[in-house]
Amino acid sequence: MRNRNSRGGRRARFEALEDRRVLATLTINSDADAFSNVNDGSLTLREAIDIVNGDYLPADIPGSPDDREQIDNVSLLGTNDRIVFDSSLFGAPGTPGSIDLIHGELEVEQSVVIDGGGYDPATGMDDGLLGWSKLTIDAGGLSRAYNIYVGASDSVTVKEISMTGGNSVGGGTPGGAGGAINAAINHGELILDNLQFLDNSANRWGGAMAVSAITLIAA
Repeated sequence: MRNRNSRGGRRARFEALEDRRVLATLTINSDADAFSNVNDGSLTLREAIDIVNGDYLPADIPGSPDDREQIDNVSLLGTNDRIVFDSSLFGAPGTPGSIDLIHGELEVEQSVVIDGGGYDPATGMDDGLLGWSKLTIDAGGLSRAYNIYVGASDSVTVKEISMTGGNSVGGGTPGGAGGAINAAINHGELILDNLQFLDNSANRWGGAMAVSAITLIAA
């Protein structure tokens, strides 16, 4: 806002400022691969993604643990939400914590930032690779880690996390493409920042990932 002295006959003018929307942040505090609408105070990655997708939100039950305690600005869910991880899930340098997927790939259908919260290019991993993540998503060779399908106006960011054991199950498309990540975003945006892909495989193409109809930004 600018306010000029009125002696020159000028009026006060208001300048439009950049919209700085307060976003909802979901903090994962369980390394289980579980989905439940039971309000138990434990929020898993699979539950958080389903909440972002708009599938459900546990009701508040007085006197019981509340999953919503893990969500800041719960009333703002649905627009560019952010998923982060409690530090209790992180491992020591070179030995990251792990979320082992046993219920298949994680399906992302809305704009979201998934922030693993840990990448240090100065720290070596046990296998000699430079850099490490505090958290690994391990698909165990049973599925991909992520299947991302959102609209043209959406943006998905995955950052500072490792993905291992991803496997594109099936022989067709998209079944055979993208070992860790398959993304079809209808001309939307996919941002990948400081990721590590280890031991992922695909039946057709894209052992680490397969993308189509998107703007891909690799940071």
